[in-house]
Amino acid sequence: MVPHFLRRFPGFVILVLLGWPGLAAMGVSPSSQEMMRVKNWLQEKFLADTPAVPFSFVYGGIPSNDFLAKWPMERQTSPLNPGGTRHTLIFRDPQSRLELRCVILEYQDYPALEWTLYFRNGATQDTPILENVQAADFTLGREKSGDFIIYHAEGSDAKFTDFQPLEKKLTAGESLKLASYGGRSSDGFLPFFNVACPDTGGLAVGIGWTGQWNASLDCGGDGFLRLQAGMEGTHLKLLAGEEIRTPAMLLVFWNGPDRLRGQNLLRRTLREHYSPTPAGKRIDPPIAFSVHKMYGFDGAMTEENMVETARLLGEKKLPVDYFWIDAGWYDSVPPNQWVYTGTWTPDSVRFPRGLGPVGEAVQAQGLRFILWFEPERVMTKSWLHQNHPEWLLAPDEELPPKQQYQAKDGFYLLNLGHPEALQWTKSRFSQMIRDFHVNVYRQDFNIHPLHHWHSGDSPDRRGITEIRHIMGMYEFWDYLIAEFPGLWIDNCASGGRRIDFETLRRSVPLWRSDECWKPIPEQGNNYGLSLWIPLHGMGAISVEPYAFWSGMGTSYSVALDLRDEDVIEPATRLLNQYRSIKPLLESDFYPLTPYSLEENIWMAWQYDVPEKGEGLIQAFRRPNSQTESMTFRLCGLEPQAAYQFADIDGTAIAEMTGLELMNSGLPIILKNKPEVAVIKYQKKK
Repeated sequence: MVPHFLRRFPGFVILVLLGWPGLAAMGVSPSSQEMMRVKNWLQEKFLADTPAVPFSFVYGGIPSNDFLAKWPMERQTSPLNPGGTRHTLIFRDPQSRLELRCVILEYQDYPALEWTLYFRNGATQDTPILENVQAADFTLGREKSGDFIIYHAEGSDAKFTDFQPLEKKLTAGESLKLASYGGRSSDGFLPFFNVACPDTGGLAVGIGWTGQWNASLDCGGDGFLRLQAGMEGTHLKLLAGEEIRTPAMLLVFWNGPDRLRGQNLLRRTLREHYSPTPAGKRIDPPIAFSVHKMYGFDGAMTEENMVETARLLGEKKLPVDYFWIDAGWYDSVPPNQWVYTGTWTPDSVRFPRGLGPVGEAVQAQGLRFILWFEPERVMTKSWLHQNHPEWLLAPDEELPPKQQYQAKDGFYLLNLGHPEALQWTKSRFSQMIRDFHVNVYRQDFNIHPLHHWHSGDSPDRRGITEIRHIMGMYEFWDYLIAEFPGLWIDNCASGGRRIDFETLRRSVPLWRSDECWKPIPEQGNNYGLSLWIPLHGMGAISVEPYAFWSGMGTSYSVALDLRDEDVIEPATRLLNQYRSIKPLLESDFYPLTPYSLEENIWMAWQYDVPEKGEGLIQAFRRPNSQTESMTFRLCGLEPQAAYQFADIDGTAIAEMTGLELMNSGLPIILKNKPEVAVIKYQKKK
């Protein structure tokens, strides 16, 4: 049903007037004051003659604050492309010849800074123990009395509450501890948080580490908030000539009373500077067709039916650009069991000529090919397990109950910190990408790796196996990007469990949660994740509008049965509608309702592109909501401008000023339950 818009109809009562968050501010763009804040912080922490560096570590039992200022320091500066400056500080210990290199990225268009620490042993003997490395360690002050508020989010765990927004008010003496779970960066908590200071403004923070990170925010009685973050559990010596890196840190500074300004400045920074650029172009996440409504993972796919499905997809002219095959196309022991990875050759019975003919058939229809891989998880009796056990890590004996199935079922980890294993991975998987005509390399990671890493450490090298593995993973992905300039990487990891800004700069999470195909949790994880990152996706297995629009994201996949003629027309219509609004989903994001997973409420949000004066509202009336009408106060608009509204079919339905929309709000009626409204708007010229 087309939603109804109410303006000034005497005698009509709107049942609910909702003004959350009720902003009157215009759209997000960095202010000169915010840019000055980041420059002042850069000067104090990194560029001063004696910088008050925002990190710490313990070396040889002595805290770095006691000695780092005495080490000789060298500075280097170079242009950052595009648009910024790379600053490098190099500290050297004249006694042990340990070198600390801090690489800082400064951006000219956003009030943002990134830095990463590198430690290198320049001596011919081992270093003393390096431990408690905090990639971030600094304090935030406040000019007014009041509490700090920390906004953060759950990570992904294949449950209804994936990416649920969280907040914690910190008064004097209180603290908040955050960490990833099991060694995947967005399993447990998302590695982003936003610190709102009591005197307005704040700091959005990202941790760039695709492993086990932790963060501590401690509010002291002196009115300062101490922020520490880094990799969990470092205690290691470096061997002669060895170099390691730490988690990277990202700060985005924001001013004003509204923390959503900080969220959107972070989204914009991530879109412009931490998103892949295949073949040097701005990435446009895919609209894809998945074969798995027609064919399951375990033994159902063959060369014949995949080629026929590609042909049928072209014949039906479904408006998609990508053809998506997930797990189950490779040899396994036992056969036809997708979970038994580690033998990376196509199933010789079902794909006797490999997947090359499938890739060719896909591209013959003018489509691009998404194919699933999972190189790091290795199962018992697989080729890797039988032929290269020296490359594999088994879990230690301290597995928590939730992870003990990994030992029982024979889950091994391919150690990407092992040079020969890394070289084999580069060679084997690049060859498959080439032979199978793959355009999107989809990497999954269905394993908790932390205790596998622990098993590879000695007491005086705790943390080194994880560091080497993560560095190897980044090297592998960077190799694929360099080897195939137009290739995209899709980062899955049991659905959204490896989302951090180091993976975001190399990949896009096309599958944000394994809690899939259910409208309410899909609405919830889109709401929660969109507060932090601009590019992510899901999709639908239904052409019912409420279900279809619940799976919306900046990428979209449909899993439909092309042999069912009844789905082709509605799927074509809905996908064309989605394509028409897809670019808006990368823009500023404003929740219009509180987050909730209850069935008796409405949920709504807005995307706004202030530079173009256009945007999108999406509102869901859930199955048990007794409320037919809601009014939503919009955000980020120009008060004196007039805005024209149209439903997703293009029917013009209302015109209101920005002042009316931000103060009084936009009324919507949805008479059915459940039902969805998808509404576009454009500033009148």
